[in-house]
Order: sequence, then C-alpha cells, then structure tokens
Amino acid sequence: MAETLLPDVMFIDINLPGMNGDELLPILKRSVALQKKGTVFYALTANAMMLDVERGKRVGFDDYLTKPINIKEIIAILAGSR
Repeated sequence: MAETLLPDVMFIDINLPGMNGDELLPILKRSVALQKKGTVFYALTANAMMLDVERGKRVGFDDYLTKPINIKEIIAILAGSR
C-alpha cells in the first residue's frame, strides 16, 4: 500500500500486531519507490524512555514521537517545518 500511495511521511507504531514497527521499517526502507519519493519515517509509540528513543533512531527512524500525540508537532511535521 505504501508503494502505491507514496506518502511523504509515515508514522509507524512500534507495537503493531503481527509485526512490530522495528521489523516493518527495514522493509519499507528497501522500497525503491519510497526512496525516490523521499518518504520520512517517524516512530510513534508510548515507549518514551531514552533507551527506546535511541534504539528507534539506531534502527533507522528519522525521528521518534511518543504518545500521547502532540497535535501541534504532527501538524508541523506535515507542514514540513520540522
């Protein structure tokens, strides 16, 4: 679906059922279509400890957002000002 829609930004929940976000991210990053589009990947999770954030960035997320969602932060990301 991501390769069909080619989003600018993807928010990926770390605790997805069946496959977690850390497992999904490398699959998405291998997509040539998403690479060409320049899709940016944000982790979205309730896991807010510094070790979680560092691990998420090591895995390859462009940034790491924690819940509860900060609507102003999401709007800034979507507007391209973050």
